[in-house]
Amino acid sequence: MTLDQAIALLLGAGFGARALDGRKNALARVGYALVGYDLLKTGITGQGSIFGAQSSGLAKVSSSRAKLKFEERRVRTIAERVAYVHEQMVLGTRDPQVYALAREVVARKCGAEFCIPEKDHKGEMAALFNEARARCRYTLDPVDYDAFQTPGKTLQLASGDCFVKGTVVLKKGHELVPVESLRLGDEIWGLNRWSKVMNTWEKGVLPTWNIQLNNGSAMRLTPDHKVWVWKCKDEHKDARYGGQECSCRLDNRELVRIRVRELKCGMVLPQPERIPFGSEKMDPTRAYVEGLYVSDGSSAHSNTFEIAGQDGCPKEAQKKEVERICAVLGIPTRWYRKYITVKDKIWTQRMKTMGTRAPNKRALSINLEEGGALNLLRGIMADSGKNSQGFGSTFTTTSRQLWLQTRVLLKMAGKTASERYIVDHGGLGENPIWRLGIRGGGPAGNASKLLRVKDVVRDNVEKPCFDIETDDHYVWLPEADWTTSQCDDEVSLLGAMLRSVGIPVRSRIYQTQGNTTWNHINLMAQDPGTGTWHSLDLAAVGKPPGWEVPKQYIIKQRDFDVLEKEVPRLSAALNAVP
Repeated sequence: MTLDQAIALLLGAGFGARALDGRKNALARVGYALVGYDLLKTGITGQGSIFGAQSSGLAKVSSSRAKLKFEERRVRTIAERVAYVHEQMVLGTRDPQVYALAREVVARKCGAEFCIPEKDHKGEMAALFNEARARCRYTLDPVDYDAFQTPGKTLQLASGDCFVKGTVVLKKGHELVPVESLRLGDEIWGLNRWSKVMNTWEKGVLPTWNIQLNNGSAMRLTPDHKVWVWKCKDEHKDARYGGQECSCRLDNRELVRIRVRELKCGMVLPQPERIPFGSEKMDPTRAYVEGLYVSDGSSAHSNTFEIAGQDGCPKEAQKKEVERICAVLGIPTRWYRKYITVKDKIWTQRMKTMGTRAPNKRALSINLEEGGALNLLRGIMADSGKNSQGFGSTFTTTSRQLWLQTRVLLKMAGKTASERYIVDHGGLGENPIWRLGIRGGGPAGNASKLLRVKDVVRDNVEKPCFDIETDDHYVWLPEADWTTSQCDDEVSLLGAMLRSVGIPVRSRIYQTQGNTTWNHINLMAQDPGTGTWHSLDLAAVGKPPGWEVPKQYIIKQRDFDVLEKEVPRLSAALNAVP
């Protein structure tokens, strides 16, 4: 059996299932049955029947898909990505599934009449726009047979980029929340600003890969998830990283977007340099004491809490500072050889809400103004140990929440930390520990280290997955200190559907305020009757067809027609865009 026959059998089975779907109208079911019969016969005999031309067309599509596998791996720049989207639109126009859906949508009946009058091209645009938006967000049809993000797959999977449920993101207000809790309009930290959540998807159970980084962190993502990498502008290679990426500085690199399956050891990943401080006011001295409590304090009584520190040891200094702070606040203390007791019932109750056992310790809020945030961090880090070389420090905790909060506070202070998760640590207690390594300047003042891919473990562990879309396609993952991405393949699907009913389309790329390069793409569709172009922006949640990015937010924009004969030359043309 040839590859074409296998594809024909699978497609035929899919169309047969749709023909049996009672929710479809009778005309569509007949069409599905005829196409399914022809595809099944082609798969069995290797020859076409009543749609003989369709068989050769299927071979062309199959050949195009095989070529597309290679082309997709080369998608790096915004220019190549737009060219890829255009090629997907052209390919999708030939996809029987996309073609049939587009025709079904515009031919739906409302009683005895068509819902959309004939030659109402603007109505057809609106109907296809709403269908694409609804399906990409809510509908999960059976998995397609193509392993790449064709419009057919977008139609069935609603996109291919997914986070594992439970993946933590930083929500505005400096809240650490699981990705599945996000709602439309929420803002989360991306790369250099708060990014607005434009869409969310429940994706079901999908295979994931384990991406291990050189900072000790690891993340699980689906193989088709898009990620940003810093690509060197020069083409030289560095053998130390398997010849995959050079060791040039960031100022000689550019951000490009690839899929997880294309990641290689040594590739450089983006991470924020700093996160802004929060908005809540807090007495810096109280913030310092609370930092000491969550890292090295306890409370066994209802009206007192203790801060550790043995006389004659380095921690005696923190006991003295707590004593001075409480004297200024008018709070009584009592000195012991191994700790100091603070007697204040209200403050003690607040401390208890931060946790009474080490694995449950956490700060009540890290949404603090600069003074409060830095002093909270200073208190937490008072329990850290100096590195053996003396140029940095290591913070250790058995609380996962406190570990994440500390990583965010360090990023607010402009510091980057490596991570180690240790289960069998050989120490007292049975709880696993998290360690943050904070780099110091060293003798050469080299405190920075590029974040690189250490390994890609293709173990295909199935996990419940969730996906989001943000307005700038950036998502910071605090657990790994890594900014990643998500998809915009719905543009390809909508373009293919519009072209299937004879509506010309073009893509429009934008650079909007707050971005240094092209950062957004949406579709433009032409009314064949009037010649008027209409914007169809699927990323504009809650906005109707025709909505456009407000002019005051646009730095520059450019349109490109989607013409089959132009696709091979489009990438070169886009590379010339200033």
